[in-house]
Formats: sequence, C-alpha cells, structure tokens
Amino acid sequence: MLGHPPVLVDLEAHRDTDHVLAVFRQDGHWGALASSNYSGCRYREPVYRTLRELAMSYFDTYFNLARERTLRATRGR
Repeated sequence: MLGHPPVLVDLEAHRDTDHVLAVFRQDGHWGALASSNYSGCRYREPVYRTLRELAMSYFDTYFNLARERTLRATRGR
C-alpha cells in the first residue's frame, strides 16, 4: 500500500516469542515496520545497508521476562 513490495522477516527467538518485521528498501537502505507491546521492537528508519544490520539492530532490545537476550535467527519470506 505504501509503494514497497511486501517482504517479511521473522526474528526467531529461543524461549521467547518470535517477532515479524515488514521490511522495505529506500534509497538503497533497509528499514522496518513492526508492531509490538515493547517499544524497542518497532519501527526502524531506512539507514541499514543490509538486512543483517537491520536485524542486529533489534538484538540488544530483544529479551524475555528473565532478561535473557533471546534473538537467535532470522528468516525472510
């Protein structure tokens, strides 16, 4: 709807719930739209050169209630 092709990336977690991002590319850089109850897992400006950089931007804020960092893998669709 916003002029970008639909691309989803699943952030897979260990002992936590997965998180799905709707990613987009603008001027050669990646950004993401996401909905979450936690503010750290939401929108990212299109400033990341690769999808890996974008996914890694979620690592520090992706943790469970035991405060364990749980992000383990990504899977694109």
